Amino acid sequence: MTFLAPSTRRNVLRGFRAHLAPDGRAAIGFGAGRGYEFGEFLADAAACGLEPDLLLSTWDLRPFRDDSGFLVALLRPA
Repeated sequence: MTFLAPSTRRNVLRGFRAHLAPDGRAAIGFGAGRGYEFGEFLADAAACGLEPDLLLSTWDLRPFRDDSGFLVALLRPA
């Protein structure tokens, strides 16, 4: 997500939502400090019809915390 132009982020999230099965999940991960705050990403996801199923701080399944430097979000249709 951090490699996308900011103006296209919601369009990409809408695309994920449009292609997910009703019980499907999208796995999206990126690091902090790359110009897309985690809270902003989650707000954009919600605006596009996606909600967190699970938030992690690493690909090896460590729990997400407020001070995490990485986010792995498993999103499902809202």
